[in-house]
Amino acid sequence: DQFSNPRGIAALPDDCIAVTDSGNNRIKICRIDGTFVRHIGTGTAGIAEFNQPTRIALLTDGTMAVVDSGNARVSDFRVDGTFVRHIGSSQRGTADNDFNSPWGIAVVRALPRVAT
Repeated sequence: DQFSNPRGIAALPDDCIAVTDSGNNRIKICRIDGTFVRHIGTGTAGIAEFNQPTRIALLTDGTMAVVDSGNARVSDFRVDGTFVRHIGSSQRGTADNDFNSPWGIAVVRALPRVAT
């Protein structure tokens, strides 16, 4: 299957990459030779689902942090696709830990993550 608006990429262990596929509302994991491994997300609504994922970063603990702009949150997953947690909510910036359409992410050694 094809990408629809790929926006972010992260290098993973075992010679794999993870790509945010914004148009299909999922993460696609492939080997560096292009061989498909798995999707994370089905493209439908749900607690561990995406709405326009834009960026992705591999954290120091091996967890993937996915910037989910449409859901106004950052979602953490293990490389095998297991959901870990959300940071932020759909309240779009109304509380201290909420985002309003986050777009980017950076990993800083002293901090677990920084989203913009």
